[in-house]
Amino acid sequence: MGTYDVPAFIEKIKKTTGQQKVNYIGFSEGCTQILAGASLKPKWYKDNVKLAILLAPPAAMEHVKIPMHWLFKWRWQRNMVKKTLDGLKFYNVAPVKNKDRLEEAKKCKKLLNGAWC
Repeated sequence: MGTYDVPAFIEKIKKTTGQQKVNYIGFSEGCTQILAGASLKPKWYKDNVKLAILLAPPAAMEHVKIPMHWLFKWRWQRNMVKKTLDGLKFYNVAPVKNKDRLEEAKKCKKLLNGAWC
């Protein structure tokens, strides 16, 4: 879905609105779709997605048997993935501690020109 469906939706939105890039808000499976798509087609996503906001991404990955999800199993791996996604302007993908949630919300508010996430 991240390599065919999401890009098709994004292309339709771009064609309809005339925008060069779109903002993406994903919830649960929508997070997984864009993460999978961006990992397989990073240049396409970088060229077409201005900002991705991921709500309710996977948070507990300790017992996952799918190799792609192993990247989120340990903290150092999550940090590595987070830095990569931050470079693509995909924010708040990896789970954060409660004390960090306000800081993440402030970052999101700034990115959305004052609108709270």
